[in-house]
Amino acid sequence: MSSYQFHYLNPDQSLACLMQALCRNDEAAMKFAASLPDIAHRRLEIWRGETMIYERLNPRTLN
Repeated sequence: MSSYQFHYLNPDQSLACLMQALCRNDEAAMKFAASLPDIAHRRLEIWRGETMIYERLNPRTLN
C-alpha cells in the first residue's frame, strides 16, 4: 500500500483541503477520489509522494 494525498485547490491555486489515504495502487487512489465529495467544485490533484498521478481540471468529471 502506498500513501496518497488528495489536494483540493481554490481558484487562486491555494490549498483548500488536504486528505491522505493508503491505497493499493494509482487506480485505487483515483477510484477513492471519485467517491469523495466534490468540495465546492474545486480542482483536484492526487499525489503519491513527490509525483502527481492525476489532475482534475473539470470538477464534475473524473477521467
